[in-house]
Amino acid sequence: DRHIANLQPGVLRDDPTGTETMLPTRRRSLTFYATSVSILALHHGTYYLTLRNDAAAYVTTSADGLYFAPIKKWTFDDGQYLGSYNTQAHWLNHSDGLFLTYTRRGANNDHIARNRAPIFVAQVDPAKLLVLRKTERALLPERGVMLGNFGATAITPEESWVTDAEDPNLLERVKRDAHDRAMQSLNLADLQAEIDRLEREEEELEKRERVLNRTMLARVRGVPLETIDELSVYQSGKHNQEVQSAISRRQAVHEDDLLKESEIGRRIVQLRVEKDGLLDSVWLASSPRQIKDLWSKVAELLGDEPTQLQRDAMAIAPVED
Repeated sequence: DRHIANLQPGVLRDDPTGTETMLPTRRRSLTFYATSVSILALHHGTYYLTLRNDAAAYVTTSADGLYFAPIKKWTFDDGQYLGSYNTQAHWLNHSDGLFLTYTRRGANNDHIARNRAPIFVAQVDPAKLLVLRKTERALLPERGVMLGNFGATAITPEESWVTDAEDPNLLERVKRDAHDRAMQSLNLADLQAEIDRLEREEEELEKRERVLNRTMLARVRGVPLETIDELSVYQSGKHNQEVQSAISRRQAVHEDDLLKESEIGRRIVQLRVEKDGLLDSVWLASSPRQIKDLWSKVAELLGDEPTQLQRDAMAIAPVED
């Protein structure tokens, strides 16, 4: 796997030091994928590899499992293309010969998604790398639904199994359709449609709210919106704390400005200031003269106007040492 899994667009690279096989294409990128390499594909000393992409299916061989020959498109022995493309193909190494299991176009199956039914099995000419048309059989028939990914393995040299699940999404689809029919028969479909619409609108509103919250945080910080990390911010909840803190500080300033417009409001502001400086006032009232003088000089230096309570405290006779 380490040698053959190194696939580039349009290139099969067999080995880091080996050769490259180019796939001619007009498409800029045509990548091989989902290779089917059976460890049982060592048929008479030769390794067989089948590849697929969105255009077609291809085959190549190797004598040592490291270096592979140039790829070729899968064809029938009559020269017609096999018609297999981007669905699975698997080898079966049987005592009667080498066989390929696959799906393909051209089997009146265009109504099946990706032509994924029926699943065919046919013998391969190991020397010419051709599918022998007369040996082709519809192993798992097409019954109006697609088949899922399938498995193919040799149980014994004389017996091989191909397994698959027909219509793998059947139960899920039936459950969904039964629910829709139940809503219709109970006359609830229109109400459910309204609920679904409201849920979609709610999702859009939540998205808009997140954008607005980020915008508020960006404006508080004075930075561009794109600098706000949505995931980390909303997980930690910092946007609410930081924005609300900024609002509270600014609100306090505006409250003081509004209160100062009336006599009662100015008195309220004064009482708030007195409350904030109450500990200083009590401390000044019980301090010696040196402390009171020092406090007055510091307040004058800082330009702080003492409150009425602080002035009264300064007027109290100093505590004697």
